[in-house]
Formats: sequence, C-alpha cells, structure tokens
Amino acid sequence: MATKKVSSRSEDTEFRAPVVVILEPITERRQHLSECLSPEPFNVLCASTVVEAISLLVQQHVDLLLLPENLEDDNIGRLYEEIKILRMLRDFPVITVVELDHLQPGKASPAFPHEDFIEEPFTPVSVRSRVRRRLEARRSQESNDQTEAVLVTLAQTVEHRDRYTGGHCQRLSLYSVLLGSSLSLSQDELVALYRGGFLHDIGKIAIPDSVLLKEGPLTPEERILMQSHTVKGEEICRPMMSLSRVLPIIRSHHERWDGSGYPDGLVGAATPILARILQVADIFDAITTKRPYKSAQSPAEAMKILEGLAAGRELDSELVEAFLRIAGYPHLSSQAHQDRALLSQSLRNLRQVLTGTEANLRLLDLHQPRNSGGAAHPAVGSAR
Repeated sequence: MATKKVSSRSEDTEFRAPVVVILEPITERRQHLSECLSPEPFNVLCASTVVEAISLLVQQHVDLLLLPENLEDDNIGRLYEEIKILRMLRDFPVITVVELDHLQPGKASPAFPHEDFIEEPFTPVSVRSRVRRRLEARRSQESNDQTEAVLVTLAQTVEHRDRYTGGHCQRLSLYSVLLGSSLSLSQDELVALYRGGFLHDIGKIAIPDSVLLKEGPLTPEERILMQSHTVKGEEICRPMMSLSRVLPIIRSHHERWDGSGYPDGLVGAATPILARILQVADIFDAITTKRPYKSAQSPAEAMKILEGLAAGRELDSELVEAFLRIAGYPHLSSQAHQDRALLSQSLRNLRQVLTGTEANLRLLDLHQPRNSGGAAHPAVGSAR
C-alpha cells in the first residue's frame, strides 16, 4: 500500500511541497529511501508495486519518480508507456537507482526515459542532493514555460488589436508545421515553427495603432517604424533560452531570397530555413485575408502569386513548390476545402510533434480555430 509523509511545511503556505514517488518492492529499501528524503520539505509517496505507482502517477501531481533498475514486475511495460503519456501532458524527471558497474557503456538500458541515476551503494546525502537538483531544474523549466506563455498571450494582444487578423497566428503555425513536416524537419524545428507562428509579430506591440491599423499606404517614416517590429520582437524574446530557435524566425521572416527584404537584407539561403518556411506561409495567409488596405483573394489566386514571387526570386522556389504540393495546387476544389485540408492535417501532425513541455500542449488546446461552423477562407496577419 502507498504511504505518505506529510510535508514539514505549514498547510497554509502558498508554495506546494514537491511530490516525490518512490517505487521500491523491497520494504527495507523503500523505507531507507524515504528516510533519506525525510529532512527535505517533500511529500514522499511510496509504492511497493508498479500498479500502485501508476495509480499515484495518475492521481497525484507528481514532481519526480524514483525507482530501481531491473524491476521484476509483469506490468513494467505498462509503467513505461504510462510515464511517456503522462510526461506529454506534464513533464517530470525520473531517477533510477543502479549498480555502479551497470553505468558502464553498453550496460545502461536506453529503453527507459530517465534523466539521472543514483549509484549504489548510496548515502542519504547523495539521494537528497540528486533529487533536490532535479527538482530545482524542473522548477526552472516551469518558470520558463510560464514566461513563454505570457509572451504568447502578449503576442495575441497584437493580433486582437486588428479586427482583420483574427486567427492569423494559429493558422500560420499550422501551415508552417505542415510545410516543415513535409520537409522531414526535426521535432525541435517543428516546435520552433509552431511557436514562431504565434511570436513572429510580437514586436508589433511597440507599433502605434495609427501606423499598425492605417488604411492606405504608409509614409516612408511609418514604413521604417513598421519594419522595426522584427528587431523589437527579437529583443523581447531573446532572454528566453527556450526560444533560441524561434529568434531567427522573428527577426528574419520578412527577408527575401533576392536580398530585398528587411531588416538585414539577407540573400538566398543566408536567411534561416525556418524563417523562409514561415515567410511562405505568412504571405499565403496575407493574400487570402481582407486587410484595411486590400481585399482578400482566393487560395488559388494566392498560389499563383506565390509562384510568381518564386519565379521573380523573392521567395525560395523549392519551399514554394513544396507548399503548393501539400496544398493540392492546382487542384483546389474550393476555398473551404483548402482551409479544412491544411488545418485538419496540421492538427493531426501537431499532436505527434508537440511532445515536449506542458506549455506546448496547452498552446495547442487554446488555439483551435474559433469558428466551428463552416470553414471560411484563411484570415491573415499583416504582410507589412
């Protein structure tokens, strides 16, 4: 039966004591591991079987799992699968207690998703320090996730300032991930594209409405101010280490293959590929959406324009060709078909690629298409 050690902290504290689950079939070892952690302000839950451990993992907000190697239990495969599923929703570290000689090359099993080991024979100090270090790393990651979520919310306030661009970020994320998937990009790159779709225009928070929402052409001074959003957005997100892959997207998504873009005038492949991918999706979405300064065009018309931009060397021709191919061009039956095909396929792909932090999956749940009845044409973020 699972046992619980109540946290030494006061119940009215605003901080939740970390929950540590110890899975150990041998009673003496289980008690010893629990006593090793007793000086720490943890809630320690003990399980003697895999079934008990799975129950705790499902029912409790677990912060860390500690278990021995080579568990002899018929349900061990179920435990592995349960951990993988749970960590897609709320990641937590796993520490395995191992024999020292089992850490030699070729002896440590790669099948189990553990981040760290405690070598036997262990001491109370070694157990406490290893657990404490992993929990501190997890808290740091949670803080990053929360900051990232704040940035995404901030980026959405930019979108909501303009009644013409509702849903632009979510569509741009989905189109970009779909294109990236067709190019066999890595999971990290696909997640960066997804995040970049929401954060690419975050620098527009610094652009006044008189310029951002202006109907008609911008003056040269206003255009310079508008173009500064790429650099401002990069500056806003740079302190976040978890967004390092997204920074090139934010800064360079308005560059052009022929060097006519901004802010750096990059030529050809000098523009990072993730920025070039989002650029194609951004232009498609901009063309097919009504704006203060233009009317919306059909997806088929947008495809023709993309072809022209690629032929004129403003866009990467290979990426445009890949985008047209996955969109089914030139066999588009209707505007609604185009929207449904891209969105539904991307959502299926995203469930498979966003297996990292809880924040990633939260974003996927929060940013579903707003209109459930009938697919309208894609609406756009600014092409400016």
